[in-house]
Amino acid sequence: TPEFTPALRKLHSMAGGDDAQIVVLPTAAADDGPGVPEQRAKIALDYFAKLDAAAEAAMVVNAESANDPKMVDKIRHATWIHLSGGQPPILRSIMEGSAVWETILAEYEAGKLLVGSSAGAVILGEYAFAPRRPFPLPAVAKAREPVRFVGGQPIALNPGIHTSMLP
Repeated sequence: TPEFTPALRKLHSMAGGDDAQIVVLPTAAADDGPGVPEQRAKIALDYFAKLDAAAEAAMVVNAESANDPKMVDKIRHATWIHLSGGQPPILRSIMEGSAVWETILAEYEAGKLLVGSSAGAVILGEYAFAPRRPFPLPAVAKAREPVRFVGGQPIALNPGIHTSMLP
């Protein structure tokens, strides 16, 4: 949407400007129905195209694709890794322990830009606040309490950051 354009242009600049290579992962939408991950990827790619930003999708939607060397290669060649929206627990369950996730972590540590929107942003925090628990979460907290995503071990890159999952 237009209100995000200035922020996305800044991120694009941080990722290398005209040399930036964006990879969009619609993983969090993998369980949202047939064709939904492809639709989410297309929306993101179309938006990046309007910003004259080079972008491609990495269709990581299950354990097999999360360990596919072709998907890993796409991550390695990106300067901006973008996790799109959907369901945080789905994103976590597909990514956890996968070759793609290990590559994302390594590339982030090496200085590449890692950005999330919606579920993609939520998964980057250590805790998620789920006021109504709209989808299954680990049984480590009652409603209205922060929930760790991975059985006490954060998958998060930002320890101490609390995010919100609103229905």
